[in-house]
Amino acid sequence: MLIHSVFESESTCTAAERKSARRYQIELLASMALYVVTLFVSIRNVDHVAAGPGKVALALLPVFGIVATSLALVRYVLRQDEMQRRTFVDAAAIAAIVTAVATMMLGFLENAGVPRISMTWVWAMTMSSFAVSLPFVRRRFR
Repeated sequence: MLIHSVFESESTCTAAERKSARRYQIELLASMALYVVTLFVSIRNVDHVAAGPGKVALALLPVFGIVATSLALVRYVLRQDEMQRRTFVDAAAIAAIVTAVATMMLGFLENAGVPRISMTWVWAMTMSSFAVSLPFVRRRFR
């Protein structure tokens, strides 16, 4: 249960928490599969469609997977108790700050000639910052 281990150590989980984590894993894997498929379809075909609403819709197709992934995370958090929610919110705040500072730094570096980085990396940066900050936040509340 790799995904679950990011959120909570196995030894401290109740049966209900394990069930909730398992449900989240299934939702997350399904939504990520949707994302990968729609991303592949979008990237593979967007250059072959004439400019217009169809091209825009095709370019935005992977957003469905991103929204599904986000909703899976929200549902998981809402199934948690108050203390777990608090740790998630604190970790999310830290991730937002880290992402904001990093993206501002990258924007300033563009003025120095550093190549521009695609905005698609912002979500990955946010989720990575969240995953790194969560164990530290959780340790603070022990």
